[in-house]
Amino acid sequence: GRRPFSWQRRFATGTDLIVGFANSMTWELSGPDTQTATTLLDFSLIQPLLRGGGRDVILERLTLAERILLQNVRSFERYRTGFYLTVTAGRQAEPGPSRRGGLFGGAGLEGFSGLGGGFGTVGNVQQRAVNAGFGGGGAVPNVGGILGLIQSQLQIRNSEENITRLKDNLLRFEDDLREQLTKIAPSQDTIPSQQLQVAQARQALVSAQAQLLAARANYEATLDNFKVTLGLPPYLCVEIRDPLLDQFNLIGTNLIGRRNDVANSRDAIGQISTEILGLSKVENEPAAGQSYRTIEMNPELKGRLESIGQAAESIVQTHRAILEQDIPEVELDLERLRAAIPNRQKQLARLREIYETERDLICTLLPSDGLDDALFSTVGVEELPDLLTDELARLKERSIEYGNQIRNLQMDLRRLADDQPISASDAPDPDGNQAANQVASTDPARKRFEGIRDGAILQSQDLLAAMAEDALALQVIQARARTESVVLPDVDLAPQDAIEIARRNRLDWMNARTSMVDSWRAIEVVADDLESFLDLVFQGDMQNRNDNPLSLQGRTGRLRVGLQWDSALTRLQERNRYRQVLIEYQQAKRAFYLYEDAVWQGLRSLLRNIRFSQYNFELQRYAVRVAAQQILVNEDLRQIRETLSQASGPTAARDSVSALNDLLQAQNTFLNVWVFHEGQRRSLDQELGTIRVDAEGIWDDPGSITAARYMIDGQQMFAPDGTPLSPTPFDLPPYCPDPSNTQFETIDMNTNPNMVIEAPEAIPGQFGPGVPGTVTPAQEVLEQASPNDLPR
Repeated sequence: GRRPFSWQRRFATGTDLIVGFANSMTWELSGPDTQTATTLLDFSLIQPLLRGGGRDVILERLTLAERILLQNVRSFERYRTGFYLTVTAGRQAEPGPSRRGGLFGGAGLEGFSGLGGGFGTVGNVQQRAVNAGFGGGGAVPNVGGILGLIQSQLQIRNSEENITRLKDNLLRFEDDLREQLTKIAPSQDTIPSQQLQVAQARQALVSAQAQLLAARANYEATLDNFKVTLGLPPYLCVEIRDPLLDQFNLIGTNLIGRRNDVANSRDAIGQISTEILGLSKVENEPAAGQSYRTIEMNPELKGRLESIGQAAESIVQTHRAILEQDIPEVELDLERLRAAIPNRQKQLARLREIYETERDLICTLLPSDGLDDALFSTVGVEELPDLLTDELARLKERSIEYGNQIRNLQMDLRRLADDQPISASDAPDPDGNQAANQVASTDPARKRFEGIRDGAILQSQDLLAAMAEDALALQVIQARARTESVVLPDVDLAPQDAIEIARRNRLDWMNARTSMVDSWRAIEVVADDLESFLDLVFQGDMQNRNDNPLSLQGRTGRLRVGLQWDSALTRLQERNRYRQVLIEYQQAKRAFYLYEDAVWQGLRSLLRNIRFSQYNFELQRYAVRVAAQQILVNEDLRQIRETLSQASGPTAARDSVSALNDLLQAQNTFLNVWVFHEGQRRSLDQELGTIRVDAEGIWDDPGSITAARYMIDGQQMFAPDGTPLSPTPFDLPPYCPDPSNTQFETIDMNTNPNMVIEAPEAIPGQFGPGVPGTVTPAQEVLEQASPNDLPR
């Protein structure tokens, strides 16, 4: 055996060199005082010629170690880019580097015998394909991460705006009820019907406030979960800000505040008017059979009128802000709309082209034959800025006229507070006979109430109602301009182009290919054990001549050279391992094919979702337009009823609430479609393997993702009919390393990213012809299945 003290070296070709030194010294303590010393210096050099020899077998562990390192580097890079998507879009985390050690630790290279111990198989590479579908039964699934948080912020903001509209709606019905109380009702159910409208409007407002409270609570819970994703403690105060979705603020913050100011002024003056009505008395006129109201001037009434005058000062500030801030802001939105029209027309034309091309095809990503062609029409898109500009000009003229009405209101309030009568021309006449009533009336208390009713209560209500209507119309113009200006980032990619881009760029696909090559290369390693032992042996030793342990001389040495051979008579275990490695190679092949199918499925699912969002985005844009039109139609109906001095219809409150809810739902869905499309676009960049994240973890946005952007050698990869325009990896010649290459142990089969495996179904000669289960000699196997037959 080996000496206790020896120097040994194993070379890359399988050569074992052992140099040993042994020394023995003996002293006899009884009898003659003698001592002996024996020294032996020997060496042994064994070069296997068949079994256990060759660089491909000896250096396999080193090759695997280097390839595993490269695989883990790729896995870490894909994990890094995937972590960005986890943070921003809530995507499932990518698998990172994996330790290849066995059950008892180590680097996973101990006791190597082919594929034993779960080592070197394609299953060790965790493969993942995207399955981004529709979840939760909703039309548009929500996106997680930062995108989901700012999406929730905008949904909460839309809910707050909807509550503002519901408040304005409630105030309008309360004004109508207040006006009906100051007049003689035409029928007995007029007042109760109007009270029902007020109750329905108030119920809708309370429900919306409860939903808003629930949305805020859900947002805070989601934010706490997001903190955990970032490794932050939940109690840390965090505020999410990102301008990415600012384009979906369809109504500016200033304009929302302005309408709130009008609503607050309307509410304040309405409360004061209700108190003034409480100071009046109802009198009966027996001759005419009618009832009328009277009111006496006193300090309390004067204080109420002065309070309305003070509230009118806030109307002046609101009116000035609308002219100086809000209208110029809407004009800028119209300019942005003009700039976005060419891109809108281009996208609609391309979408129409895709729709018409795929409509009659049998196999498409997303059947869309039921869509209306008008959805992709560009008619009216170019004229829209001019139409909105003309409508804005009319609103601007009306807003300027409000200045005169505000001044008249302030003058009438001062006269009424001083108990001075106002002329019939100074205040509106809701019944059409105000002058006649004032002339006919001789009761000062009655005349005083009629003057306060017409010059203070109704005049202020009509002014604020008109301003609220114009503020709503201004919001609708701004919302339409911003809605029509939003465009989706271009994604125009066929599935066959996407799979070729992924084949050349995806790091996990490279790892899957290398793992399959490892399983194939292990066949040769295990097959080596089927060979006979044929070793070239050089052995020699040298001893000392006398009792001096260092007196080594060549005359005492011996040198032996020979061949050692052991026939392959018993290879039961080796044969079983060889069959196992063949089976595992077939499993690895099928796992690799399954992986490719999973990539196909994932990319098709992503592209299908993107196509869905492109169609749905235009549908939801149209839905926002229709919902806004409902609100305007309801306003027109209300004005017609007011002109005819009629009460609100029996379904007026439900119609108004339904229109507002439809607008809220359309706004949120419009936002959700864009966010979903953006999340899918980022996932597509990851699944194509083209994603780039800098050292700070920030995504390098590629913008448009089209086949023309990712061209190989200046050419697109596929023609419209699916014919390849450039060589695919399967068209490349096989790669066969030279066994005499001294760098064979460091060769990586993925230095060329275009290399793939197209393995045969079976290795020729692995079983004897006509003898199932009989293994042919290993040398015959290696000769019949050379590396040229299996591209690496």
